[in-house]
Amino acid sequence: MRVCLILLTGLLVLALMPAIAAGKNCSDFPTQADAQRALPNNSNLDRDEDGVACETNSPPTATAQQVCTEAKSAYKKAKKT
Repeated sequence: MRVCLILLTGLLVLALMPAIAAGKNCSDFPTQADAQRALPNNSNLDRDEDGVACETNSPPTATAQQVCTEAKSAYKKAKKT
């Protein structure tokens, strides 16, 4: 039963991802690569309409320290909502 609940929760989250991504802006994504993945559902992430989302965000090759700092920040932000 617990496994089914976890699977259903995961499917619900995946189904809602496009809607969740649509309401976000560049500051909601820790790296440019994360924003790029959300671009198909949120054209606001590409203001100059060149196909590249959030060009000023950290590159996907961020250092481990940057990734850790950004992950902590995202966790704190998510915890507040």
